[in-house]
Amino acid sequence: MTRLCHRRPGRSHRRALACALAAALTFAAGRGYAYDAATTHAGLTERAATASSLHRVIAVQLGRALGLFEPLRLAPEHLQGVDPRVLLEELALLDPAQGYRPDSALTATALGWLAAGSVLEQVPADRDRNHFYDPRRSRGLDNRAAGRSLWARVLDALEGGGTFGGIFTGDNFDLSGASSLTWIEDRDNALGLPSFLDARERAATSELPSARTTALIQALLAAGGLLHVLEDAGEPAHVRNDYRRAFDAQVGESVFDRTARLERDAALAYGRAGVPAPAGRPFAAHRLRDFFTRADGQGLAQRTQRGYFSPGSLPPPLKLPVGATADEVLAAVNASLPYPEPRITRLDLNAAARGGAYLQAPGVGPLAAYRLTARGVLQIFLDERTNAAYARALLPEVGRYATGLLEFLFRGRLAFERTAPSSQPGTQATSGSAALVNRGLALGQGQLTLLTEDARGRRRPFATRPVAAPVAPGAALGPVTVPRGSVRLIAVFRGRDAAGEPIVVVEDAALPLK
Repeated sequence: MTRLCHRRPGRSHRRALACALAAALTFAAGRGYAYDAATTHAGLTERAATASSLHRVIAVQLGRALGLFEPLRLAPEHLQGVDPRVLLEELALLDPAQGYRPDSALTATALGWLAAGSVLEQVPADRDRNHFYDPRRSRGLDNRAAGRSLWARVLDALEGGGTFGGIFTGDNFDLSGASSLTWIEDRDNALGLPSFLDARERAATSELPSARTTALIQALLAAGGLLHVLEDAGEPAHVRNDYRRAFDAQVGESVFDRTARLERDAALAYGRAGVPAPAGRPFAAHRLRDFFTRADGQGLAQRTQRGYFSPGSLPPPLKLPVGATADEVLAAVNASLPYPEPRITRLDLNAAARGGAYLQAPGVGPLAAYRLTARGVLQIFLDERTNAAYARALLPEVGRYATGLLEFLFRGRLAFERTAPSSQPGTQATSGSAALVNRGLALGQGQLTLLTEDARGRRRPFATRPVAAPVAPGAALGPVTVPRGSVRLIAVFRGRDAAGEPIVVVEDAALPLK
């Protein structure tokens, strides 16, 4: 690199710039976006998992005795919908010290795979462009009118999956993206809802045990990715259309050390293991989008937008007119807000002139800092104290929504109930009969697949039935005749629940039935 970029007499400034950019692409450190994926997001996801019923679902409904702590080995040959080589390269980038990177045999616990999915949702970092949702305007990130400096475009190319040529052509990140609501439902998103549902079904219906385990891993990775996107709705910049100011901040001595200061401060304060536990009962919703935005205003994106500022959505500096009263200043400041909430209710101009003060908000504490300069300019800003207050208030709330999302993704319960004993007690060598009953939420239209597993662990379907009418909790989905030689009985419903949301429900029962 030194030889190729050595300056010689007569070389143009363009060549010098190209060399500088090439050096930057070679030596730059990584950038971060939103909450830190390797620590904060992983910690939020793990906390949500242990607070949810996922352990019981994996252990009881899926027949994996150790639940969240069941070791699961990835078999690359059974991966579907992803490039095995790319996934293995991305997994190799994970920090082995954090506990969610699989070992050399590609084995990790179910909890580890879930956390890995949460981290991989930000690999490459360019994926974060699709994690924004402004619930007031019902749209994703669009800061294109703000422009993009050459240096910022270089930094985006480093970690965002861009190209060297794209720095100049504009083909790289352009300060816009799909909304998070679109992204989580995108068929091409390997960590989105369609991928989750496909993998959850394959985890029960694939013939070979290794294929089923790999599909379960893919379902957990996708669930982790979905949690990550929701968790970003608990970060103010992601719900206030604020990329440029929030994520171009230099937070270290190096010009390459750029990230959101809230992300950095949360990661330093809590790491992964210290992330606060979810606050209260899991948030309950009937639709996936309700976790972000809901008619009653209680979606996470709505609550975050109403309650918190981001660096780029604060009131701009205000030059105070001579003789302006406190009420006039307060009205001018509120009139300059790009969002109607949070409102500023009180300013102490004397304290601002003496060195500064803080705006206070119930349940948060210091919402923003403000000061009055010697030139009479009122500045409102965020600092380490406000960031600490934001993280302290937001992270437990984010955890509550993340726990609720896990309950939503793995909702539903079916149960086999014995109706006739086997003719050979203690075995299921001869046919018997059972009833399949809905023990969870009401189900809508879909398809029911019944499978058996033999002593070698191979599964095969033996019946497929359409489900045309809503199935209320406690209602039977029909009788089941158990084929000879079965050691396990499996039911898979794929369709929609009574609210019209797509769903996969799995029941995996050992035979003979108790």
